[in-house]
Amino acid sequence: MKKLLTILSALTISMTGVTTVVACHSNTQKPSDQLSPEKVKDFLKLYQDEKNPFILSRDDGNQQNRLVKDIIQQLHLSSNYEVKVLEKDYEEPVLQGNTKAAMATVNNGTANLSLKYQGKEFWNDKIFWLTNELGTVKTNLEKLTSFTADNNGFVVPGQFTPDKIDSAIMTKALKTQFKSSFNFTVSKISARPSVKGATTKKSDDSIINYGTTTIDVKTSKGITVFSGEINWVTEPINTVADFVMELMGKGHSTNNGFDLQIPGLPIKLSLATLYDFVGMINTMMGHSINLVDLSSIGTDKFDQNWASFLAELDKNIMTIAKVSILDISLNKTIGEGKPSTSNPFVIIEGTVGDLLTNMAPSIIALLQWFISNDFKSNNVILELIQFLLSPVNSDVQNGIKNAWGEDELFFKNVKTNLDSLIGLAILGYKPDLAFNLKLNIGAVLPIIQGFLFGKDLPLVKGLELRPTKLIMSILNEFSTISKGGVDLLNQNILNKDNIKGILADVKNNLPEVTLKNFMGPLWNTVLPSLGLNANQLGQLNVELLQGRLKVMFKNQSDQWEEFQDVFKNTEDPNLDQILQAKDMKLQFTNLQFKLTSKHDPNATFTTNNDLTFEMLLSDKTV
Repeated sequence: MKKLLTILSALTISMTGVTTVVACHSNTQKPSDQLSPEKVKDFLKLYQDEKNPFILSRDDGNQQNRLVKDIIQQLHLSSNYEVKVLEKDYEEPVLQGNTKAAMATVNNGTANLSLKYQGKEFWNDKIFWLTNELGTVKTNLEKLTSFTADNNGFVVPGQFTPDKIDSAIMTKALKTQFKSSFNFTVSKISARPSVKGATTKKSDDSIINYGTTTIDVKTSKGITVFSGEINWVTEPINTVADFVMELMGKGHSTNNGFDLQIPGLPIKLSLATLYDFVGMINTMMGHSINLVDLSSIGTDKFDQNWASFLAELDKNIMTIAKVSILDISLNKTIGEGKPSTSNPFVIIEGTVGDLLTNMAPSIIALLQWFISNDFKSNNVILELIQFLLSPVNSDVQNGIKNAWGEDELFFKNVKTNLDSLIGLAILGYKPDLAFNLKLNIGAVLPIIQGFLFGKDLPLVKGLELRPTKLIMSILNEFSTISKGGVDLLNQNILNKDNIKGILADVKNNLPEVTLKNFMGPLWNTVLPSLGLNANQLGQLNVELLQGRLKVMFKNQSDQWEEFQDVFKNTEDPNLDQILQAKDMKLQFTNLQFKLTSKHDPNATFTTNNDLTFEMLLSDKTV
């Protein structure tokens, strides 16, 4: 087939020249781009294979004439060519019914062809051929034969369970499959299909126990062409099997990386191509971002330019989301029971716009970095993490000092861009902004900057917040301290034994948080990104039974290494591995899935427990 396609491609390229020859056939000089006799010979040689006979386009009229016409038309031969069918050894094709064998056979016809170019013969040899009708019969018989193989069967379309299939449904399905070219009689359904219970590592194995049915098949002329058993399977079982084999094949291959698409944006974007977003942000908002002068934090000029930026941001978001976000209320009280010193409630007051204004200097610093950064790694997520863990922007730091005081705990404890972002979110870039957090301990107390970073209030201990230390102690669960990677279903990622950077009373009351609830949405998004059939996935329930996650960094020597414990032999996080990394990816290992048809609960299969996939965060190949 590949050879045929190659030749036909070459023939297509030659069509312009052939058209010229038809118009000017009296010209005995062969144009350089005319279809050559050698290419015609290559074409005819394909049909000297008994398995690949030349099939007539239709069966009307004299078959020898039709054979000549079809060859001329398919090759677009000019009048410089002469094609004849010789009488010697000419045989017409014959259908032999299944008098002794279960399957009828189609015997090819043979035709000796003579082809001349400008009067000189360049081909005198035979090819195999079939009428259009027998070509269809042969194709359909080959398809029927394939349904007798051990690892193949006829798929009954529709969302049936095996017990619902009867002779009438089977007969109708077969007629539809073969476009009524055969007449079928289903005499018995001998066995019904199921999914095998055992897993397999061989991607070419079938996981289907095929059902069997006994059928008799005749042509429209009443010739029996098949009598015997074929294998069959329902569509739900076949869907499970197809998807499972593709999934396990991917999970056992080296080509197991995927790039997660980001929905809801006006441009096609994925995690590995987030750098394309830079140009979009720059075009839409670059002017208003750069207009905000960070050296003017605390002045009317800064406030005015920030207000202009915020209005522009809201306008652009409305273009995409069709809704304004700035006035969305965040008012909320978090707590259960009765507030007290031992059971404090957190009170949130303000809108989304108020919260963004609290963080204004850090947001602008981040955006100005974002639209001016080269992203040499092509990994926006890695470089964003590196930015957040880098020393705090000097203008933002000065703004905090001027607003809150050089001797205050807020200023002293803001070391990174992440520290400033979180600190400003809670306290604001200057006092008395609209968004604020309060504690209700029986009496309502504002969260002031001293209390946030460790200064005790009457009856309440300071929170001792160290944002970067706290965040890194949580992320450290994804490092080598979790042997073999983080358990995707069972591991508490807010492990109070490892949490740092917050008051002990707070961390001891943190809830257990696992990744289990995120796994369903994640893998339903990931699996199509691996090239698996999204339509089939829509017919399946996918459950992750086990799996682990490793965070991998590429070091300066271009070697991938696992995320190392950042608190090993140190009280403060060692960020060197992250800050010096050239690339980053997420590696999912020891994955095991259970896939079940939404239409047949018995059509279910559990994969091996050794599948591996990698979430790529960069599209760099080197």
